[in-house]
Amino acid sequence: MRIVEQPHEEPGLLQKMISIEAQKRVGGKLTSPFLGRYPEAFSSLFSTLGQRGWLAVGVMEMRERLLGWELVFRCGRKLWSYQGAYDHEFARLSPGTMLLPAFIDFGFSRGFTEYDFLSGEESYKLKWATGFHRTYRLLLWNQRWISTLCAFAYLKLRARQQAQNQLSSMDDPMHGQ
Repeated sequence: MRIVEQPHEEPGLLQKMISIEAQKRVGGKLTSPFLGRYPEAFSSLFSTLGQRGWLAVGVMEMRERLLGWELVFRCGRKLWSYQGAYDHEFARLSPGTMLLPAFIDFGFSRGFTEYDFLSGEESYKLKWATGFHRTYRLLLWNQRWISTLCAFAYLKLRARQQAQNQLSSMDDPMHGQ
């Protein structure tokens, strides 16, 4: 395990991260890849923010094989855990669980005062956390026709999705028990 402070100087690191992310699961279901969808953007982030020391990647490796990774932004005296993934073939090694203390040691040794898990309410975060903050989503629209159209479409689709969720939960035999 190691913390890569200059990820832009690690040839092939981003591509290895994208390969691991492609098999990422949440609740047993494959997730939509984010790094893999925007590799040029993350390559630019690695180059720009990596050179400034604002980005670090924790990696768990076996020889040249990447087993897991955690992408962290360095913001003032805080570390912000943005995203991570691991190779499911090595799930028994708990790469994410092992990378967390490595980052905490890294942060402590460099004078960071906080490790922020950012959004999400996963149980492992609550074991480490001393508090939490709420996140809010604020959508703004203006009076232009395209903005009004987008607002209308968003609100209609959202209402339809909520109605479908409600109907499907009523079809669930465990509903109401």
